[in-house]
Amino acid sequence: MLIAAVVLPILLALAVLAIGVPKALKLESAVRQTEDMELDLRVMRLTGVFETLGGIGLLAGLAGGWLGITGAVWLAIAAGTGLFVLMLLALGFHMRRRDPVKAMAPSTVLLVLSTAVLVVLMRAA
Repeated sequence: MLIAAVVLPILLALAVLAIGVPKALKLESAVRQTEDMELDLRVMRLTGVFETLGGIGLLAGLAGGWLGITGAVWLAIAAGTGLFVLMLLALGFHMRRRDPVKAMAPSTVLLVLSTAVLVVLMRAA
């Protein structure tokens, strides 16, 4: 269980940082994808900021635990909870738009991963 409590949050953090940073920085690839979905660029940027902060929170919570900071795991749990809610909302957005399953896959995978992260972190806390 200890390995899962380390590996899963790191995987989730890397995934959300990989998708969040381009959105937060308004990189061309993220802007193009957002325009294809007919979504406001401000919403894209805000989503990217939340994803980036969630990834940083997960990593900071884990690092704090490794450094022996009491209660640091709760930062990772809070970040994981925020990412869970964000991915749930993203999945709802895609379902409401009646997007194909392929478009929903990233949100679905990250929702499942964030659920697994919350389970292992809560057991480790």
